[in-house]
Amino acid sequence: PAREVELPTTSPKAVPGKGNSPDDDVEIEGEGQGECVGITGSEEGFWSEYDPGYKLKGAKPLRYHLKGCKLHRYTQEEARQCLKDRHFLFIGDSLTRYQYMSLVMFLEDHWPDDTGEKEGFNPCREAWGQGGWKVFYQTSSKLLKGKEICDCFRLDGPMSRNTQNTLVENRYFHLAAHNLSVTYLQLFGVLPMRGHWPTEECRNKKRGEDGCGPDSMSKSEVAKNLHVLQEEEYNTYLKDGQFDWTGNHMQAIADVVPAMGVDTLFINLGLWVPTGEYDNKEEIRATYKAARSAVVAHEKGGGMAFWKRTTTMLKCYKTGGKRCNPGDKREVRFYKDKEPVALAKDMGIGIYDTAEPTRTLPWWVWNDEVHFRPFVYRELNNLLFNQFCNSPSAKGAR
Repeated sequence: PAREVELPTTSPKAVPGKGNSPDDDVEIEGEGQGECVGITGSEEGFWSEYDPGYKLKGAKPLRYHLKGCKLHRYTQEEARQCLKDRHFLFIGDSLTRYQYMSLVMFLEDHWPDDTGEKEGFNPCREAWGQGGWKVFYQTSSKLLKGKEICDCFRLDGPMSRNTQNTLVENRYFHLAAHNLSVTYLQLFGVLPMRGHWPTEECRNKKRGEDGCGPDSMSKSEVAKNLHVLQEEEYNTYLKDGQFDWTGNHMQAIADVVPAMGVDTLFINLGLWVPTGEYDNKEEIRATYKAARSAVVAHEKGGGMAFWKRTTTMLKCYKTGGKRCNPGDKREVRFYKDKEPVALAKDMGIGIYDTAEPTRTLPWWVWNDEVHFRPFVYRELNNLLFNQFCNSPSAKGAR
């Protein structure tokens, strides 16, 4: 329900910018100087415009800056070199899915374009209006040109019990030339995590047959089984609603992740916290303990687990109909994660903050109340590169 407070009816403003590309080396008023080292994303920042020759909803696309240092704009090769020989794992819901899609598309070829329409398909947008989930999974898989395994299935329509019992989305990206891997495992709050052993050998065996297990999710096994998601695979193997592994996120991290050879793990509960605030200290401690044990050390500074703070949502107090109308009161809301942040510091868990950068976004950048246009995920990933690739242990990445 609407609170008895006076909410703003005007959108936050981006700083007028310069250049025609987010990568143009231009000076922006208010931007810090010097390299960003040891950042988490919680530092004060702001958004500025650039002019690519087109507008989105009548506005120019944006890029992100920090006030205390100058974020480096990572090229594709710099990012590949930074992540060479590494394995990043993201655990989360759709908010994390679209950041994963943005990241692996950039590592494979290019950032998804600002409009999300360059490929005739937006890989950073919900499946509704794009042909449904089957089309979304198959098309997004094709965009990665056979460098991913998509263990993906979801019924179209509302989140019914049948949908909850059959949905799965685990995505394994691997770039052989740099031996780098990025994996996304889906976590929808209280719903169990689940999946299939991703190798062809295991798909051809009867479920429960000896010879298949978490080792099939290792970087080396995934690298041998990369393929574009096929129609028959989606309609038969994935559709039957049976899974090779399942459990809550603590069990999945403890039982499945160690065999994957992950050196950097990000976990985020996203939108799916039943009370709106994740404050179960016992569960948080168990999650962090499992995460610390699951990651392996890496010479570039890996062997780390991170709490990924949730991007903000846009709340609209609608005056009529299903859509938010001009003049309706709006506010940007944070997801409450005071306990995970506090316990992370006590237990040696890092913070990757995607909440603070999205706090000052203009309202028009949201595709819906919780998901953004592609350039926002691009900027969050460039922030990620600066957090990890600028560290002293990662020198030589660029």
